[in-house]
Parts: sequence; structure tokens; C-alpha cells
Amino acid sequence: HFLAVSSIAANVPFVGYSAYAPAKAAVRAFCDVLRNEFADVPHVHIHICFPPDMDTPGFLEEQKTKPIETKTVWPECFNELFKPQDVAAMMLDGIKRNRYHIHSPDLGGNALVSRAWGHYPRGFWGTIIEFVIASPFVFIHAAMVWMADGAVKKHKHHSKREKKEK
Repeated sequence: HFLAVSSIAANVPFVGYSAYAPAKAAVRAFCDVLRNEFADVPHVHIHICFPPDMDTPGFLEEQKTKPIETKTVWPECFNELFKPQDVAAMMLDGIKRNRYHIHSPDLGGNALVSRAWGHYPRGFWGTIIEFVIASPFVFIHAAMVWMADGAVKKHKHHSKREKKEK
């Protein structure tokens, strides 16, 4: 099992996280590729989680230097802190259940991570268009994952490499 820790900020980047958010998005892309590359190896399991803000000493220290824009970007109702032990328990449960995308205790954050197409202004009509095409895109994306995994399995990606190394 390989578990990578990303962040909700990978899918909802905002002010104050210009270095952090892209790094966490890269973790997601890396894991998406690893999961695909190892689709033909049944004993290799890739997992990724996107934990929310947690009540930790590191988070408290971060608050001392965080820009005001970052502190106030979201309404207070979205600034819940979660217990690290609750997040860790969900990570362990996700590994046991062999889930790729391991959920956190933050239900809203899970929804954002699952369907994030990027956090940027779209305008009124752009929002309407995305709303209309969102459902078919879920099926299109599922088909793309199935096709990518199928290609790896069909061509026995890792079997070829093992033969060359012998």
C-alpha cells in the first residue's frame, strides 16, 4: 500500500497558497498516474487522501503568519477544524477497504475533491453550462479511467519491464 497525503487546497486553491496548492495538486496527479501504471499489479494499492484543516500545533503556528486574505477568504461556517485522530482513522479505514480516494470527515471537502474542475471564476453562463454538462462528464471521466486502466492491463505494463530486467 502506498498512501499519499494531498490537501483540499489541491482542488480549491486560493490566496496564500500559491506554493502549497500546486504542490498538492502535483501529488494528486502523481498518484493518478501511479494508480494507472499499477492497474495490472493486483498486490500494489495506491491511495490518496485530501485532509481538511486539522487542530494541530502546525496549523496553530501557521495562523500567526497567514495573510488576512487567507484567513478571511471563506465564511466562518467553512472554517471547521477536524481532529487529527478522526482523519487518521478514516485514512486507515480507506486503506483497509482499498479505496483510491480516501475520504476525510469533511463531507463538503470530499464533494469538492471528488468533482473539482478547478477553482476559478466562470461567470454566470459558464456556471450554467458546467452545471448542465457535469453529469455526463462523470460518466465520461469514468470511461476514461476504465480505458486507461484497460490499456495498462491489456499490454501487461509491468510484465514487459520484469522480462527486460531478467
